[in-house]
Formats: sequence, structure tokens, C-alpha cells
Amino acid sequence: MDGFIWGYLYNCRSMDQTSHFIKKWIEETTGVPTLSMEMDIYDSRNYSAAALRTRVETFTEMLRARRASAGA
Repeated sequence: MDGFIWGYLYNCRSMDQTSHFIKKWIEETTGVPTLSMEMDIYDSRNYSAAALRTRVETFTEMLRARRASAGA
């Protein structure tokens, strides 16, 4: 696995507050880069599909660069 996308609901306070700790734990425990994303960002009043796409594409490019630098 090259990367992990961790989705959480922003309106769920217990998950919102622990999301950064979970991301850090996954990365430290497994060494796998993790993208932590609010899953209620699909509300077009607050976020656009283009913004979501950009975040995922940027994460993907980072993973490709990481793989290339590792010589895989």
C-alpha cells in the first residue's frame, strides 16, 4: 500500500478531534503516508468538487514521487 486516505465526519466531534492523532499514529506505525479528509466536505455550499479533486491529486502525486525516489 502506497498511501492511506482517512475520512472522518467533521460534525462528529469525537472523530474530528482525534483525526490528527489517528493520521499521525498510522504514519508512525506503518510508515504509510496518510491523507486525512473531512468527509462532509461534499456540501457544495462550503467546498467544491475541484478542491476535493486537487487534494486527492496532490496526494497521489506525492505518492508517485515517493515511489520514484525509493526506486520502486
